[in-house]
Amino acid sequence: MKSGFYPFVFSVGLLINFAYVITVSTAFAEQELDSMRFSVGAFVSSGDYNFEDKTLINAIPLSFEYRRSHWRFKNLVSLLNIDGPGTVTLEGGGLRLGDQHNDETGVGDWFISVAYDGFYNVQKARFWELQSKLKVPIADEDKGLGTGTFDFSVSYSLMHVFSNSAVWHQLGYRFRENSSQLQLNDTFNVSVGGQFQGFESFALGYVFNYKQAQIEGNEAARESFLYLNRRLDTQHVDVRKLSFYLLFGHSKASPDYALGVQAQTDWLPTSTLFGVEVR
Repeated sequence: MKSGFYPFVFSVGLLINFAYVITVSTAFAEQELDSMRFSVGAFVSSGDYNFEDKTLINAIPLSFEYRRSHWRFKNLVSLLNIDGPGTVTLEGGGLRLGDQHNDETGVGDWFISVAYDGFYNVQKARFWELQSKLKVPIADEDKGLGTGTFDFSVSYSLMHVFSNSAVWHQLGYRFRENSSQLQLNDTFNVSVGGQFQGFESFALGYVFNYKQAQIEGNEAARESFLYLNRRLDTQHVDVRKLSFYLLFGHSKASPDYALGVQAQTDWLPTSTLFGVEVR
């Protein structure tokens, strides 16, 4: 089944890239940009993943996002350092190959996503989003920085916005290509979360993530994710935001803990989240 599915996935990835380039180029030419977003962060995690030695992951994720109307296009890649036995990837759910301890640095896999959002109920401020994401395996598999395989995922999100808070859930499914060393399962994932806007420039949120095991016999990944967003400048239309986050794992397929920081800049004339204009 997978051998016939992945040529289709690769074609979808190429189409996404073409659509991304054409759309952005057209927007620049017509000077009708809705918004662009650039973010850079720093991330560190530690966990034993059911092994004696712990694995330490340090990452610097870089992303560029372009939005026009209800469409959103995003590219993300990370610089990685993984110190530990086997292979543990940022989105790998505790995948491990072998037991030799390695300390490797390099570029992680490339993630390309396209999303479309809209109103579910305008009067009750409910919004939905459909997203597809392709993982392109540019990371060095021999160094343990990735699985060396393509992944393709789809997800559906629903958000309900209140006066100073919001709640949401996300359902997703990830199709995986088998690696050269292991058979990888396609997996289901679900997330539920909420956010409270305490002051004009601060927001506090919580998300719980569940991801099925990608290797037969492994535990599912279960994680709690806390974050604090701080808007740096409330006097200008462009949005500059600093985010701090903390993650706790609840299974051997998740890190024991992870913490990070992210700086984000939006260039407007307008910026939107689930179809709602942000100023």
